[in-house]
Amino acid sequence: MPTISFHMQAENFWSALDSIGETTADMRLARMKVSNYVEANREETERLEVKRNKIKRMRRKRKSGRVGGRKKQITPEQTAEILKLREDGLSYPAISRQLDIGITTCWKEVRRCS
Repeated sequence: MPTISFHMQAENFWSALDSIGETTADMRLARMKVSNYVEANREETERLEVKRNKIKRMRRKRKSGRVGGRKKQITPEQTAEILKLREDGLSYPAISRQLDIGITTCWKEVRRCS
């Protein structure tokens, strides 16, 4: 929808250029400025359209039951083990080494379950 109004405005600019200047240099300068403006706004409009389409696709997928994001790399059993070891007083680096997972993953799982 902004694309239509933008292109209409651009056409109005081009038709208005016929009465801008009396010399050819003025006309060329005005046309150059307007064409630069039109091109810059066209790129911005296209970028916004791509973003809008991406959001629409995401909403459609969520509506159909798909959950976005990366799948969890840690199992519920590992989470339970992390919580048990943490309650026993082990540090995050010790748990990480014992279960062969990242320190930050251990920390996040403990925070998520607390």
